[in-house]
Amino acid sequence: MALASNILPTNSSSGPDTPDADAWDSPNNALACDSVYTVSGPLTLVIFQTAILAAESYDLTAINNSGILTGIEVHIEALIDQGNANFTEVYLRRNNARTGINKADTPVALATSETDHQFGADGDLWSSSYRTVGDFLGSGNGIEIRITRTDGSDPTASIDCITLTCYFTNSRPFIMRFGLSPRRATLPINRNQRSRI
Repeated sequence: MALASNILPTNSSSGPDTPDADAWDSPNNALACDSVYTVSGPLTLVIFQTAILAAESYDLTAINNSGILTGIEVHIEALIDQGNANFTEVYLRRNNARTGINKADTPVALATSETDHQFGADGDLWSSSYRTVGDFLGSGNGIEIRITRTDGSDPTASIDCITLTCYFTNSRPFIMRFGLSPRRATLPINRNQRSRI
């Protein structure tokens, strides 16, 4: 098992989205972990969620692109300034469409200080269509997130960066085939011989 850790996207974008969502300002600020943020909000009772923030085109050219994935891990460094808000959508994105399960199906609360939130791990492919490291290459492939206000003062959400960790093996797993019986020798049958019970 090999590990490609803390890979950053080369492109980040906001929306398009629904009327009750607030766009992310300067979404490319999520391309580096440098305390320079992309921001959405304040989130109100009317505009109560962020637009989708998509982080794409992770540069994996330095590792084995044909490596077979064994796990996908995402780290999102984020905070809110006040009130309460949750991650409510964290999906993998492939060919400009969601793939697999929502890792924030059970909402994950944000803190008022920058916190590293981990989603996924080795052994977890998110029930997605990702199979090899190279599947992440190119635009339209990556991660998308949404944050939703819950209660209290109207929060503003800030994202510092969205990093990707791939766990992979350099060889395809051995597949044992079951249900194939060995060839058996067949003796000629003497049709004049009767079996006795």
